[in-house]
Amino acid sequence: MKTGLLVGLFAIVVGLAPAALALTPTPDAPLAIIASPWQPGAALRIAAAAGGTLIAASSGGTVAIVRSDHPAFIDQLFAAGAWLVLDATAVQACLPTQTRSHREDESNAR
Repeated sequence: MKTGLLVGLFAIVVGLAPAALALTPTPDAPLAIIASPWQPGAALRIAAAAGGTLIAASSGGTVAIVRSDHPAFIDQLFAAGAWLVLDATAVQACLPTQTRSHREDESNAR
């Protein structure tokens, strides 16, 4: 019984380690902010409070992709209320992209 438990724990640790390493944030790269789903726009407010530049956001504003050159930016995001801060590379691929049609581009150019 103990052997099975140890094997199971080992499998979990080994399985999660690559994901944890891949999503570990670095201050000089785009970051994904995960905020409270019960507060629409929370990630946007957190990004603004921490002084970040918004790159993209989910439709409800609970996930935002941001960037900053400030070395303590990750700490500032947590201090502003972020639940989780991840490397944005993998998370950004999950956000829907909003593209404008060619007609919208032409009408905006006039």
